[in-house]
Amino acid sequence: IHDSVQMTNPGVSQLRVRADGKILATAGWDNNIRVFGWKKLKPLAVLQHHTDM
Repeated sequence: IHDSVQMTNPGVSQLRVRADGKILATAGWDNNIRVFGWKKLKPLAVLQHHTDM
């Protein structure tokens, strides 16, 4: 395990790492997508209210 991040939101339903390994994205039960930098696991962005179409 590289490191861990304490999530303060409801559960995570999906997790993806970009092919170059620099970006991690999670899709949460709260319908938000959270984007992190992999090296420091620092939050970069939150895309709000995404749902399946």
